[in-house]
Amino acid sequence: MSGADCQDLPSLRDHIGECRRCPLGETATQVVFGVGDPHARLMFVGEGPGKNEDLRGEPFVGAAGKFLDELLGSIGLTRAQVYIANVVKCRPPGNRDPAPSEIEACTPFLARQIELIDPVVVATLGNFATQYVLGTKAGITRLRGKLYRVGGRRVVPVLHPAAALYNGSNRSVLFDDFRRLRTVLERDDAPSPDSAPPTEAETGGEVLETPTRVLTTRSEDETVEVGRRLGALSRPDDIIGLSGGLGAGKTALTQGIARGMGIVEHVPSPTFNLLLVHPGERTLYHFDLYRLDAPEQLDDIDLWGTVEAGGVSVIEWADRFPGSMPEERLDVRLEVIAPSERRMTFVAHGERARVLVEALVAGQDVRS
Repeated sequence: MSGADCQDLPSLRDHIGECRRCPLGETATQVVFGVGDPHARLMFVGEGPGKNEDLRGEPFVGAAGKFLDELLGSIGLTRAQVYIANVVKCRPPGNRDPAPSEIEACTPFLARQIELIDPVVVATLGNFATQYVLGTKAGITRLRGKLYRVGGRRVVPVLHPAAALYNGSNRSVLFDDFRRLRTVLERDDAPSPDSAPPTEAETGGEVLETPTRVLTTRSEDETVEVGRRLGALSRPDDIIGLSGGLGAGKTALTQGIARGMGIVEHVPSPTFNLLLVHPGERTLYHFDLYRLDAPEQLDDIDLWGTVEAGGVSVIEWADRFPGSMPEERLDVRLEVIAPSERRMTFVAHGERARVLVEALVAGQDVRS
């Protein structure tokens, strides 16, 4: 009944058949079994099929699926290299939550899929899948960013990609989740005991950090000075992505970077030009993506060709298209915390960026 005797995914799919083990089978168009590499190191578990998935018989094929592909690309993977399945394999009417009896009928098949695929990491997408896999009632916002171990496997809860469709600010959160996911995939951990099931009071788990430093400036001159130090430490091919609202200080920081690179000409905001080039001993390429609407427009300004031209690239509004940014870069998020005060959060993506931000904080020279 559970498929425990099935020795591979095709035989498990045949065993499930045109399922009528619970009421969902009566209203669904078809069973959505799962898709991907049958020996994937990374497996995603979602809640259940939606309308598009029900029609096509494949998980994550709508707008959320397109964004999932973008997230995978940001960590160097494609859909063909992972496996994607759901807690239930038939669409609940109206996309309602599956009932306990429906979950009970379907999850033995998910359990057998996980056994057969034998992934190194299981990534749970959103509240429902995370709560099922971890056996908890705690919400995803308290569980994401942590590593758990269940059944000898690493489990990493992440936001559901659909969360970014309803709230654009969740895009950067999801890209952070996926960067942590890549870190867990690359780790060579020794086997560890299973985590205790998280509770609403105590979520437990191992906190997954990204290399981050925070600096606070109390005037525009101090913001420029941080930029000057960063520019002095920079070397050709460094890429610095800036994010923050209007007036957060992105251009002031860039002016400081230019000053640190020995560029004496005025450095204005390139909002209406998209790209300004400032020659010097090290050329500064200053991008502003504020007026772009889609990642495809990055080709119009030759972003990739320019950042590979051997200068230092500063990209304002880099957070508009985080999945399309160069993988190796230093991100700086600027926030207004008072009329004259700014908080700068430095997030390093890659070893060079990590060395750069640590040197900035410590006052070292890492140009050579």
